[in-house]
Amino acid sequence: MTLSIPAFRACLLIAGLAWATGAVAQMPPDIGSQLAKLGGTTHALGAKCGHYSDAELEHLRKQQRAQHQATGMDMTSFDADFEQAYRDAEARWADASESERRDTCARIAP
Repeated sequence: MTLSIPAFRACLLIAGLAWATGAVAQMPPDIGSQLAKLGGTTHALGAKCGHYSDAELEHLRKQQRAQHQATGMDMTSFDADFEQAYRDAEARWADASESERRDTCARIAP
């Protein structure tokens, strides 16, 4: 699953609101891990497709990290999950055909 950066930001906002309102008890226990992995994948693809500058991607990562921290999620796990997903996405990119890369970049275009 690939989301655009605006959709990704919306997911982070929803997770933050759910935590703040107590709805987090009803969320999957690994929601923080899932969001960190989504962030790592999105960042890798955004970088590979050239849709975002390094500075923009770093800014988005800092926002996501701050959101996780504000909701009390474990930052060591966030960093590990984010980095692993980033590496996994890079590996999948390396194995993808030119057509698959083009299609992926078109799907995540802002």
